Amino acid sequence: MVSYNCTIVRQKFQEIIDKRSKLMNITQTWVGSTSRLPNVVLWIVQVFLAIIFLVAGFAMTFQPLNTLANTINWVSDIPAGMVRCIGISEILAAIGLIVPAIIGIWPQLTAFAASGVAFVMASASIFHFMRGEFFALPMTIVLTGLAAFVEYGRWKLAPLQ
Repeated sequence: MVSYNCTIVRQKFQEIIDKRSKLMNITQTWVGSTSRLPNVVLWIVQVFLAIIFLVAGFAMTFQPLNTLANTINWVSDIPAGMVRCIGISEILAAIGLIVPAIIGIWPQLTAFAASGVAFVMASASIFHFMRGEFFALPMTIVLTGLAAFVEYGRWKLAPLQ
């Protein structure tokens, strides 16, 4: 009776191991090896940041300032040329986060773009703090962190070749 129970336990244990192995194979097929996982995560963050900066950049570059001032408080407090310059810079940052990595020409520019985005967003956090716009701080701090993660990741975790 004891040997029978041990056989059943051994069979159940083997079934669990087989299911786990199948799951690991599926995961490795989808993600690749664990060394590719940082690259996948970095691409997701890069695309997310690029979308955020493209949308904001196009709004600041092409939307009438009166309309833009309804949604972004500080627009009416700084010169129009500065708002347009920030918009163009955000579009260029979005391009810098994606294009060099995709085309493979100077892919290190992606890490430099992420560094620039992190610096600008940290500066934006200080700007909003000084103006008492504390509601904007969580967003700027998160974007700073994501950009810093991309910068670090593209230099250390999954450098682009």
